[in-house]
Order: sequence, then C-alpha cells, then structure tokens
Amino acid sequence: MPNILDDIKSRMQLKTDICEHLLTIFDEGAAAAPRCIVELGVRDGESTRVLWELAKAFNGKLISVDHVDCHHANPGDPDMKHWKFVEDDSVRFGQRWGTWCTDNLGSPWPISLLFVDTCHLYEITRRELAVWLPRMEASACLMFHDTNQKNGNTGVQEALEFYLDAKFDWKRPFVDYAHGYIIKHWPNCDGFTVLRTMHPCLPRWEWAEYARSFDEDSWGKIADNAACIKVPR
Repeated sequence: MPNILDDIKSRMQLKTDICEHLLTIFDEGAAAAPRCIVELGVRDGESTRVLWELAKAFNGKLISVDHVDCHHANPGDPDMKHWKFVEDDSVRFGQRWGTWCTDNLGSPWPISLLFVDTCHLYEITRRELAVWLPRMEASACLMFHDTNQKNGNTGVQEALEFYLDAKFDWKRPFVDYAHGYIIKHWPNCDGFTVLRTMHPCLPRWEWAEYARSFDEDSWGKIADNAACIKVPR
C-alpha cells in the first residue's frame, strides 16, 4: 500500500486539471471496497491508473469507457486481469451493460464505483445518470470531475442539482446531504465531487458523525436536516 500511495503522490506533481484529486480518488474509492469500477472518460489515463490500483487492491475489475480508442492508457495490466477498455459512447454502453457483462464477465455485475469525466454537458450528464444509476450497488460511490471548471462550464453541476433536487455553492468546499446521498465537494483543480449512498435505516448519529468529520463548518446544515432521510431511488 505505501508504494501505491507514493506512486499516486508522484503523479500529483504533474500539473494537470485533475492532479490534485488523485489521492482523494483512491481514498474515497477504497472506502467503497469496490469489486466493479466503471470509468466514463479516459483521455490520458490519469484517473485510470488510480482506479486500476483500487481494482487490484480489492481483486476487482475496472472497465474504462471512452468514445475514442484509449488503449494507450493501459495502466500496466498486459493480461487485462483487472482492466478492460471499451470504445463506446458512455450512454450507449450503459444501455448494453448487462449484455456486455454476460459476454465478457460471465454475468451482470453491480457497480461499486462510478467515475464520470466525459464531455461535461448538461444533457449528456443527465443521460449518464439516468442510465448508470440503476446499475449501481445499494452502497455505491459516485465520482464526478469538472464540477467547478475554470472555463465556466456548469453542465455537470446542473445535472447533479437536477437529480439531487438541491442547490449548492460549487465554488466552496462542502459536505451536504440530499436525496439519499452524502455529497462531498472540492472546488480546486476544476472541481471534484463524491456522492455516497446512505442507507435509510442507518442510525442518525452514525451518518451525522460521518458528515461532521469531513467539514465542521457544514455541520449545522447537516444537523438541521438530520430528520430528512430519504430512501435512495
């Protein structure tokens, strides 16, 4: 494990639009103990490498998806034991997920961790949410990059606010609760947001303490909503 973390820290020195979130991706992802990870959007493979390390650590699979050929982003898995690349549209592949799993993995796999970093357009992100959320495990973790882009594109934020039926200040770090999810947000490096499902029967003190541990400044808002637990849809 120390070698993995050292490798991630060294990659964070490369100044890119996601470099500051690489260790967070590993940390938040490890909490989900993921057996099946789906990465939407590959490009140069920065997130791919971290997600692949998670897949190896939990003896799982990482399925990376992009609309162009990104085999060059192979994180170091020549036998494809823990990594598979699919060249396809993120929405179209989500629609055929069950069939693809049966053909390539033997049976449909529920998704433990979904990482989204595609075109950042509102309508596309909404469609991705609609297609992929029903394929997630009950205790799944969702990650979204570019939730505070310097270029002013707010497509991902607007899609998340539509789904969560809530408004957020994306320029500030926060932790909040909406629509059955704890939401964590980091505004730096074009923004990174994590959604984690909260079981409706989870004791109030347990999820509330979890929220408090992340951002003490947001505790008042979380506590005020402590009685508003909704069943995740």
